[in-house]
Amino acid sequence: MSSLILFSILSFLSSVLLIWIVRTLAHKKQWLATVQKNKWHKKPVALHGGVGFFLPIFILGIVVSFIFSETREKPILVALFAGSSVMFLTGLLDDIYVIKPSTKLISQVLCASFFILGGGHFNITEIIFIDLLITYLWFIGIINALNLLDNMDGLAAGIAIIAGLVLFTLTRLSGLDPLTPAPLLTIIMVTSVLAFWLFNRFPATIFMGDSGSLFLGYFLAALAIPSVLNHSFELRGTYSMMAILIPATVLAIPIFDTTLVTIARKFSGRKISQGGVDHSSHRLVGLGFSESMSINILYFQACIGGIVAVLMILYPHLAVMFFVGFILYLLLVGIYLGKIKVYSQTEPTDKWTPIISEVMFKRRAGEVLLDFILISLSYSISVVIVRPALLDHMLFFKESLPLIILTTIPLFAFQGVYRGLWHLIAIEDVFVMLRAVFFSTILSYGLVRIVFENKITIGFFFVYGVIVFVMIIGSRLSMRLFDMFVNQHDLKKRPHDILLYGAGIAGKLTVDEILRNPKYGDLRPIGFVDDDKDKHGRHIAGIKVLGESRSIPKILNKYPNIKEIWISSRHIDDDNIKVFETLFRDKNISLKKFYFDVLPIQ
Repeated sequence: MSSLILFSILSFLSSVLLIWIVRTLAHKKQWLATVQKNKWHKKPVALHGGVGFFLPIFILGIVVSFIFSETREKPILVALFAGSSVMFLTGLLDDIYVIKPSTKLISQVLCASFFILGGGHFNITEIIFIDLLITYLWFIGIINALNLLDNMDGLAAGIAIIAGLVLFTLTRLSGLDPLTPAPLLTIIMVTSVLAFWLFNRFPATIFMGDSGSLFLGYFLAALAIPSVLNHSFELRGTYSMMAILIPATVLAIPIFDTTLVTIARKFSGRKISQGGVDHSSHRLVGLGFSESMSINILYFQACIGGIVAVLMILYPHLAVMFFVGFILYLLLVGIYLGKIKVYSQTEPTDKWTPIISEVMFKRRAGEVLLDFILISLSYSISVVIVRPALLDHMLFFKESLPLIILTTIPLFAFQGVYRGLWHLIAIEDVFVMLRAVFFSTILSYGLVRIVFENKITIGFFFVYGVIVFVMIIGSRLSMRLFDMFVNQHDLKKRPHDILLYGAGIAGKLTVDEILRNPKYGDLRPIGFVDDDKDKHGRHIAGIKVLGESRSIPKILNKYPNIKEIWISSRHIDDDNIKVFETLFRDKNISLKKFYFDVLPIQ
């Protein structure tokens, strides 16, 4: 363990020194990233930061490999350092001269071949051609994903650190000695990149460039592949599919960001390879979060992925459910972020955009696909909770699940589940879904009893029905929940405080209008006042009822920034409003009435 700490300290200190030297040279030699329309930074920033952490990782990694590796590990270690160094040089050439995307792709294939020839590749299908193809796609995908993720100060470096710590944890959970190449190389990478992150976090004073992002992408992709270095994370037998699910979960955020950008650009008629401010980090800023807050949110998502990967190792029989649940969460987040407008409305779109709009939204194919996954996941969870022994009878599980799907989806459609809009979900929609789940569960139970006799009980289907209802409602409410989170964050930054009079239905509608209408984007409701004492201390749309109308002077003393009182109650007549005007005129408090009405068009 002392050697692990020693190499960690050496890599961190040497990286700090080298990055400082590179940054100083960059300013002297004018190696600076200039401000461009499709780039996020607003001032010139030093380049070639990747040099500062590549050299310590490369040099200390070779030392570690020479001292602590076994003979069987040496070929793959040679391949790792050969591939990562070529990847670094490719990125450095691109930073200096700007090479063609095709040239970078050829280099990525070449470097992936090094690692494959060294003995590192996925072994999922037992068909060598398919497994090698998956391995090549993995390397190309992760390398470019981390490269694309390097779009905001500290983001790519922070995600790489989190992924590295998760990989180190997985090697330890697999029983690997910390003084073996995989854990040591991972910690050296983490501490070196941590040193860079200190310079690269907001506001960044140096960028890693393609030399750093392509190198890190390759290094992480290689360390995540089950191999002789990490003892394949001790994955065996029926859980071989986890060989790709676990690495994909560890590096889920780069994959998620790349997928979101690729889909958004494709459907909006833009080149996938072109730059732009349409990444998940930029979309979070578009929702009103600060740059540092947006980055922290993505760090948090990466940590969730890491926890899921650890749970998959600890509970391999539940791994697929953990993975599917995490992917569903990312899918819902992606749908929400995809709604944020980041492109100019005047730019042309390609021929696919109307088709996708028609299929995914008007025909609700996307919702049907999501429900297919939710029903399958609910059925699997029910098996684990009620009758885990059924997991050993995979034939029954595979035969009964399609029957559940074929029963449920048509009934959902018949009951009107696919007629509502997610962001406008109401209590009436909840009852529609409850009715649909009830009837589909009863029908599924009857058909399974007929086809499979007594293998499954009504108690099982009761649990399944509850879980699928929670899943369906949760997916539909997700947009409202995301809105609530964003709105609460946005409220804290609004400059003008107002007080609302009337904590009823009209008050709730007033808050909704203030939160969603850009016209009122600078107003922050501090609280309600209402003469109904039963409402005092309660919350309406997240806003507290502070007291009755007679307590307004005390409230104004407590919140001196309040300059407006909005009357939303319909029960306050004009005479009372005139009394209010007289009371608060000397306090420079303006009164406004917010009401909803239907007016004829003049």
